[in-house]
Amino acid sequence: MDDCKGGLEEISRATGLSRSTVSKALNNCGSVSSDTKLSVLEAAKALDYVPVQKKRVGRHDGRFLAAAVMPETPAYFWAEAARGMKKSAGEHPQLKLVSSLFSRLSEEDDFLYCLDYALDLRPDVLIVTPPVSANVQRRLSEATEQTSVVCFNETANFDFLFYVGADFYRDGVRLARAAAETLEKKPRILRISNLELPMVGRRDEGFRRELMNCAPHARWIGTISTGDFSDSVMPARLAREIHDRYMGAFDAVYVSQGYLPQVVSALDKLRCDPDVAVLGYERAGRGGGERVAALLEQDTFEQGYQCMEAVWRYLSEGEIPEGRKLYIHSRIGRDS
Repeated sequence: MDDCKGGLEEISRATGLSRSTVSKALNNCGSVSSDTKLSVLEAAKALDYVPVQKKRVGRHDGRFLAAAVMPETPAYFWAEAARGMKKSAGEHPQLKLVSSLFSRLSEEDDFLYCLDYALDLRPDVLIVTPPVSANVQRRLSEATEQTSVVCFNETANFDFLFYVGADFYRDGVRLARAAAETLEKKPRILRISNLELPMVGRRDEGFRRELMNCAPHARWIGTISTGDFSDSVMPARLAREIHDRYMGAFDAVYVSQGYLPQVVSALDKLRCDPDVAVLGYERAGRGGGERVAALLEQDTFEQGYQCMEAVWRYLSEGEIPEGRKLYIHSRIGRDS
């Protein structure tokens, strides 16, 4: 089916959605929910819908084509990586970059649809940040038979060409050292987790091991998982969990990935002691105040930029980073 008014109207009729909503979903607009987007993508696939972008790319008269399949949520994180990729690609006239964005790192079906879209373009290099699932790993293993695959997820379980991104274990070690003095004074730690991803596990492992050396009196009192909390209600639900299970039992909170603003908001809702320390990764955002004792933030713009630079060196010169890993230094601080 052609990418034209008629094609969009067919998808609109199949889904019962307006043509405008269909168009926004197909273009990864953030105002469209992931469920709506997935139903549109499934209908488009069933109707053999061919986006105009795909028809225009074709094969590329002497130029190299790179396709990136990445999440778009949270935007502060992945949008910066995409911006870095685009800047680098723009500096190499012989390198064209096409992005296929799926909603969240946990959305397997959405990722697989976007992966199929990218592979249909027959890219010279595919760049992925994959969800953790057996289906995704199997599909990516198959993809390596078609093209070279570069990964933004160090612990992905398939034979990728090389990895570009943070050194997660090292990041955990660095955060432990930055927080050691605080945790010697406030040793009872409550862990807040979200998605139990392999790279998060690597970071947690580095943090825990180093903490035994530099703050041996620190101890873990429990974990609260926010994986099934929607962003809009996370502070309220987290506050309830803390109140019911751990109120008064901790004096530090370790946030294993993102969501520092929501954690701080939950503590404020509970009117917790202002001396309760918060530490974690990615960014504090606004409102962290004096609670944020230590923060480690990935430089995702630089990761995206250096990823495309490494891709260009591979395509133009056959060069691969030593050890098939290119680590980008993360920033340490108290607030972003």
